Parts: sequence; C-alpha cells; structure tokens
Amino acid sequence: MLRKVQLATKKASSARTNSHLLIDAKKLGINLCATLEQDVTQKVQIAKQDRWDRNNKDAIAFCNQEMEGNGLFFDKYRTFG
Repeated sequence: MLRKVQLATKKASSARTNSHLLIDAKKLGINLCATLEQDVTQKVQIAKQDRWDRNNKDAIAFCNQEMEGNGLFFDKYRTFG
C-alpha cells in the first residue's frame, strides 16, 4: 500500500514504564521516543490492515469465487501462456 508521507508535528505524551527497563534502556543508549514511535507506527499499520481485511473480506471472497468459476476477467484477451 503506497501512501504519501505526511509530516506531522511532534506532541508530548507521558507513559508509565517499569523503572528497571528505563534504566537498562538508558544504559544501552536506546532512544525511547524513537523506539516508541517506530513500534506504535508498526502496530497502527497492522491494525489498519487488519481492519481493511475484515471490511473487505466478503468482496475478496466474491472476487476469488468469480475467478475460480469464470477465470480471470480478461483471460480471453491474453496473448501469453
């Protein structure tokens, strides 16, 4: 899925996290803000894809059923294998 990249302003947020985990992350030089943003971005993308799949499940099943029964839409015009 190709999308235009949109630049968004950063907004402050707060979260409570295991203090030992924070200490270890700091010692290891892990950027918490960047890590959080990457992980949340990935989870949002997965959730959106799952929602799209659920919303389009019937249409996809119908198209697959049509293709199995009747072949591809333009099979008769194909000039290759």
